[in-house]
Amino acid sequence: MEPTHLKRREICADFQAENAEKVRQDNALKNKKRRKAYAKFKFDNNEKLHQQLVLKNKKRREAYATEKMSNHLQLKIVQFQNLIIRQVLNYEFCPIHQILQPHSSNLQALDESKSRVEFLLISRTSNFWHWVCVFYNLQSIFIYDPLNRPDTYDKSIGLLRLLFPKHTGNQKIIHCPYVECDPSKDSALNAISIATSLFYNFKPDKILYKQGLEKHFDHMLENKVIKHFPFEFKKLNDPSIYHFDESLITTGDWLNDDHMYCVNYLVRKFTFYEPVDTVVIQSPEQYKNITVARESKHFQILHGSNHWICYKYENNNISLYDSKFNGNLNELQEKFLPCKVLYILRVI
Repeated sequence: MEPTHLKRREICADFQAENAEKVRQDNALKNKKRRKAYAKFKFDNNEKLHQQLVLKNKKRREAYATEKMSNHLQLKIVQFQNLIIRQVLNYEFCPIHQILQPHSSNLQALDESKSRVEFLLISRTSNFWHWVCVFYNLQSIFIYDPLNRPDTYDKSIGLLRLLFPKHTGNQKIIHCPYVECDPSKDSALNAISIATSLFYNFKPDKILYKQGLEKHFDHMLENKVIKHFPFEFKKLNDPSIYHFDESLITTGDWLNDDHMYCVNYLVRKFTFYEPVDTVVIQSPEQYKNITVARESKHFQILHGSNHWICYKYENNNISLYDSKFNGNLNELQEKFLPCKVLYILRVI
């Protein structure tokens, strides 16, 4: 009996040992899996926190860049507006803070009885702000986009309906002329150069803007004066208007009606002035008054006493530029100048 009992005890001990080893191995494997799962969880959690931190820092940098760009571009627009307000009598822009938050509760309708030049911010991202220049001349609205994007009208019409409800409500035409600006410059600076052309009554779509916009703008701010940005007019391929004697120009002799016709034609092409052909308006059988809106501008060349005289109408005043003015208005000038206030300048 003794050997059998001992044998059983040995078998039981071996079984317990094997079972203990198996349990130990199972526990070791479980612990290993737990440590691995914990490490993975800790890594994933750290990675998630890291990604969140990276994203948060990226948003902060973008927000800082946006704020910096916003302040920079907004400052340019405000500085230019302040210059215009100082230089141009009774001119008011739509407040810039309303343009930056274009909601119906912020934007107020503008006075549509006066011609206006306005800046609109039609889209913005973290690193790009899209400014356009809008011109209203009592008859039409012109949207000048330095980038000439095809969706400019769609992005602008909502703001225009708030600013010009009467014009847009009457379904009048809104023009989007093509302008040639340097795309490497920010749209705010290009919009300012376009606005300057409009204050000179030039058509921006007939102009080629040259290099040096930043330097010119800094010069304007430093000297507190409005001067047109470096530019040249686009070439006009219309040989029919140049049928006049060029030798008279170089010799300084009397210029005739053909020369005046060419001048009036070019002024109408490149500016918003609409001078009537001199030979037509002063013909006795076709004589008529020049009708212009009170708030608009007009330029006209008329024939004086054996010489040509230039007239300019602006702000309900007429300026007369006469190289031979003797202090008295002739009968023809009295008919053409019904305004109460008259500035007469003798050109030397």
